[in-house]
Amino acid sequence: MKIKKGKKYAIVGESGSGKTTLIQLLNGDLEDYQGTIKLDGLDYKIINKGKLQSIIATISQFPYLFNDSLEENLKMNREITDEKLEKVLKEVKAEDFLKGKLTNKFDNNLSGGQQQRVAIARELLGEKPILIMDESTTSLDKLTALAVEQNILQNPSLTVIMITHHFYNESRPYFDEVIEL
Repeated sequence: MKIKKGKKYAIVGESGSGKTTLIQLLNGDLEDYQGTIKLDGLDYKIINKGKLQSIIATISQFPYLFNDSLEENLKMNREITDEKLEKVLKEVKAEDFLKGKLTNKFDNNLSGGQQQRVAIARELLGEKPILIMDESTTSLDKLTALAVEQNILQNPSLTVIMITHHFYNESRPYFDEVIEL
């Protein structure tokens, strides 16, 4: 399998088909494997794990939010302009439910879908070139999930690997390749 810079991939498969293992490999969490994984021609086994963390953003199905303000959950001590924050919140369809609440402390007062959108926005604000989405829109209703996915998939600077067992055919035209495991 080849993942090319700036391209969009859907990895589709049932439970147990290897999707989680693939994520662990790409994130550098599994080091004992057969075969070869390369990033820009470098063997994964010699790449510093810190480098991987600086270029790969992974959004899980069950994101973790800190017991802090929603704004800090998004910015993570990074310098982010209000304009950029507003743009990303629109992309992930979070501007309405977060309006006027960014200074509120997170205390499990958001639905699962709202938490997922905060986590997606947080990773997009990090501007890492590779985005791995691990079932990260499953708590969203179909229309919101499609809108969020399509907004992300239209970003030409992102390499996106979306891992799912809930694949929407409406998003198929936005992918360069759909890989079934």
